Amino acid sequence: MANAPKSKAGSKADQELEKIERQIAQLEKVTSRAGGATEASLVGPTRELANYRKLVDRVVDAFGDEIKASRWLSRPNPELNGETPLQVAERVGYDAEVLESLLTRIEHGVYF
Repeated sequence: MANAPKSKAGSKADQELEKIERQIAQLEKVTSRAGGATEASLVGPTRELANYRKLVDRVVDAFGDEIKASRWLSRPNPELNGETPLQVAERVGYDAEVLESLLTRIEHGVYF
């Protein structure tokens, strides 16, 4: 079972997560050399990267597993009118608040 092939959606989501993680690592290097940056000082794509990381962390926390979180983020969800959670979050700059009610329901077992 451990050697089961990844689904295309899971693989694509994993690649996207890895890409974003590399971008965040690069951003952290730059901000640490520049004396750091507060969340309030982040703008545009930089803020989106920071929000994306928080979103991924929040989803992983809810599911307790990166693979499950990645799958959930990349699969169409009937609660989101058939869109993926990632598509919905992308429209609001990856603010995790847009998915908070779903994540809370998942954590409390009130999700179908």
